[in-house]
Amino acid sequence: MNVAQFNRMYRAKGPSWRRLLVVILSLLTVASRSVYADSPGWSVSCGAGYSPTRFGVDKDGSFFPMIHVGRETDAHWLVHIFGGRVKYDLGSSASATFVPVGLGARYNIGRDIESRPRFYAEVTPALAYSRWRDTYGNAEAKSEPGVMESFGITVPAGSKLQVGVAIGYALTKGRKVTYLDAAPTQYDGLNLAWIAFTAGFTGRSSSRE
Repeated sequence: MNVAQFNRMYRAKGPSWRRLLVVILSLLTVASRSVYADSPGWSVSCGAGYSPTRFGVDKDGSFFPMIHVGRETDAHWLVHIFGGRVKYDLGSSASATFVPVGLGARYNIGRDIESRPRFYAEVTPALAYSRWRDTYGNAEAKSEPGVMESFGITVPAGSKLQVGVAIGYALTKGRKVTYLDAAPTQYDGLNLAWIAFTAGFTGRSSSRE
């Protein structure tokens, strides 16, 4: 093992994705209880997404599961927390995993009528935790800023249930790292386009027009 590989193995690893998962699941639990208790304005949903965007040598794209917890502020605006996970196979057992998490806003277009579909647009500043594993099993963790944008439509499927489809884009910053006895290593950021089907629950709206 050379010095560069040693540095990769013992370099500061940053926050664990498992800790992020615990935080997100805790928020989901709180929001779900609020929805079922008919607390006005709360919503929680999950999405099954796919990104065809290539990343390095991975030309197959990636599955992109996501979760969303939101709270209405008025008849059109909603503040939300968004999280997702995407993994790429870089060949020879190497991989890159990204977990973007952000706090942003959604604007719902038109009137909130329970029986009709509704379009929306979202902008979410994010922090993307990434974990890189090389062919030797060494891991490197990074956290970089970014932004996510999406457009979609939700359709009521019951008194609280909503289903929908969305398209979006995620862009995060990359980083170049120089090790002691090796050439600089480029850690690319996300440049991710995706489409997703969503399903979730919503409480009674606090303000309707």
